[in-house]
Amino acid sequence: MRKITYLVPMLFLAFQIFAQNNHSRISINNPSQSTIDLLAQQGIDLRCGATHHHDEMHIDISDADRMVLEQLGISYTTEITDLKSFYNQRAVSGLPMANLKTKAEHAKTIALRNAELAKRGSVSATTIENYLQYAELDEKDWSTPLNFELGSMGGCYTISEVLAELDQMRTYSVSNGLNIVSVKQDASPTNQTTWGNPSSTITNNGLTYSGQGNTFWDPQTIYYVRITGNESSTTEGTRPQLLFTSMIHSREVNALMGNLYFMWYLIENYSTDSAIKHLVDNNELYFVPVVNPDGLRWNEHLSSSGGGMQRKNLRPGAGGTSNSSSNRGVDLNRNFDYFWGTAGSGSSGTTTSDSYRGPSAASEPETQIMVDFITNRNFKMGIWNHSFANSIPHPYGGNPSFVSGREDEMHRMHEAMTKYNRYVSGATIFSAANGIADDWMVGGSTDANGSNGSGQNILATTPEHGGTGFWPSPSDIIPIAKRSVRISLMGAYYGGKYAKLHDLTQSDISSLTSNLDFGIERVGQTSSDFTLNFTPISSNITSIVSPATETGMSVLEQRTVSASLTLDAGIQPNEKIEFTVSLSNDDGVIYEATVEKYYQPTRVLQLQDYLLKRNIHLL
Repeated sequence: MRKITYLVPMLFLAFQIFAQNNHSRISINNPSQSTIDLLAQQGIDLRCGATHHHDEMHIDISDADRMVLEQLGISYTTEITDLKSFYNQRAVSGLPMANLKTKAEHAKTIALRNAELAKRGSVSATTIENYLQYAELDEKDWSTPLNFELGSMGGCYTISEVLAELDQMRTYSVSNGLNIVSVKQDASPTNQTTWGNPSSTITNNGLTYSGQGNTFWDPQTIYYVRITGNESSTTEGTRPQLLFTSMIHSREVNALMGNLYFMWYLIENYSTDSAIKHLVDNNELYFVPVVNPDGLRWNEHLSSSGGGMQRKNLRPGAGGTSNSSSNRGVDLNRNFDYFWGTAGSGSSGTTTSDSYRGPSAASEPETQIMVDFITNRNFKMGIWNHSFANSIPHPYGGNPSFVSGREDEMHRMHEAMTKYNRYVSGATIFSAANGIADDWMVGGSTDANGSNGSGQNILATTPEHGGTGFWPSPSDIIPIAKRSVRISLMGAYYGGKYAKLHDLTQSDISSLTSNLDFGIERVGQTSSDFTLNFTPISSNITSIVSPATETGMSVLEQRTVSASLTLDAGIQPNEKIEFTVSLSNDDGVIYEATVEKYYQPTRVLQLQDYLLKRNIHLL
C-alpha cells in the first residue's frame, strides 16, 4: 500500500474539519519522549490502538485527533487511509475460512477429550493441579470450547448475539446438571440504562434527546452473569468476588471474544478439569461482557459485517452527529472519578476526540452503573479487557508521579499472566491516561493525591489483547483468545485464597532423619490459612511429620516450613524416596504433587574430575 508522508500546513485545517468521521493508521518515526508526552497532553490515546515496531510508533487514529498532530506540526506517515474499509474487507474475506478453522478446532477438542477419557481407565489420578503452579516449557493448548463460535459481524458478536450467548450458557449449565451459571442479570441495582438511540424524544439521565440515523433502539440494560459452584443457592458475597469486563470501548473485538471464550472454557471444562472445578466452586466470577452496549450496536449500524470504529458511548450532543459518525459520545474509560480531567494526562475535553472524557466525572450512565455494581460488592480483583497492544499496564496510569502501593503485587500478577504470551507489562509502558476504571478500583476513598477512588483497594488491571488491530482477521480471534486465558486464570488466582508451593529441599537425602523444606508464597488477595500435608508412597519412609498450619500470612509473604522425615534403617544408597505433598487453603486442597528424592545417590563423575582429566582450565 502506498505511504504518504505529511507535514500538513495549517491552511488545510478548515477543509479537513469536515472529514472527522474517518479513522486511519499512521506512523511516527522515532518519536522523542517529549513528542509522546505532548501527544498524551493533547488526549491522543497511546494505549488502545498504539503499537511500537522498532523505532516507529503506529497509531489507529480518528481524523479529529489526527488534526491535533497537524496543529502541533508533528510529522507522520499514513499507512492506511480508511481503517473502516480496511478492517471490513479483512473481516468479510477472512470469515468463511475462519469458520472452517473453528470447526477444525472443535474437532481437535473432541479428540483431546476422548484421549483424556481413554487414559483414565481404572487408575485414579493422585495429583491435584492448578494453573498457578503450571511450569511446562510451553503454554497449555487451551482447547477451543465446542460452544464457542465466531460472530456474524466480522467474527465479532453483535449485542443481540452476546445476549443469546449468555442465555445459551445458562441453558447448557442447567441441561448438563452443572448449576454454575446464573441467568443474565441487570448490573444496575436501580435498573439504570444507557442513553440508547431512541426514535422519539425522551428524557434520560437528566437530558432530553432523541436518536439519530435510521437505526433506533431504546436505552439498553447492561447485563452481567455470575459463574460459581452451586450457583442457584449461593448467596452473593459468600466467596471471593472477581470481576471480568470487556467492551468498555466498543470496537475492541479481542476483548469481548476473549472474555466469552474464557467463560465457555470454564463452563465446558468444569466437570473434567479439577483445577477449573476448584476455581469455580470456591470463587464467584462475575462477567460483564459488554460495558458499552450502545457503542457496540452503533458499530453494527455503521458496518454490520465488521469494521465499525465507534469507541465511545452515545451521549447525546457529544462528538459527531451524522448518521455515519463514529465519533459520538464519551470515552467511558476516561470518565471515572479518579484523576478525572487532570491537565495533560491522556484525555481530551474536545467532544470529537476519541478520548473525550465527558462534561464531568462519572457523567455517563454506563460509568454510574459500573460504579454502583462494583461498590455494592466486595471485589478482590478486576480485569478490564481491552485491545490491541499485547501489553498490561500497572495502575496508576492517571498520574505516574503517584504510586498505588501495590506495585509489587501488580508486578507479580502480571509476571504470571505474561509467562507464555510475551505481553509487555509494567508501570511506565504507556503514557498517562486519567479517569480510567482500574485506577478508580485501586484508588482509596480519600487518597492523598487529590482523587477519590472506589475505597475498596481492588487489585485491578487492563490487559490489551491482539496485536493486529481493533478488528483482527477472523482467523486470529481464537489464537488471541487462547493467549488471554492464562491472564484471566491468573487474575482469578491472585484475587482468591491462593498460594504457591516451592520445593526447597535438594534432591539427595544423606541421612536417616532430615527436614523436608518447602516454601509457601501467598499470592491471593483473600486471606486464608495454609496447610502442608505429606503422605509417604515408598516403603522406605518410616514417617513424615507434617508442619503446623500457617496463619496470618500477608499478600506476597513467603514462609519456609519444614516436615520431619524419618527413613527406614535398611534403606540402600540410590533408593528413590517418594511421597505426596498437598497444599490446602480454607476451602481444601488447592495443589497436590508427587515428589521424588534419592538416598545417598552415587555421583558418577564430578565436574572437577571431568575437567582435570581433560586438562580443561576455567578462566
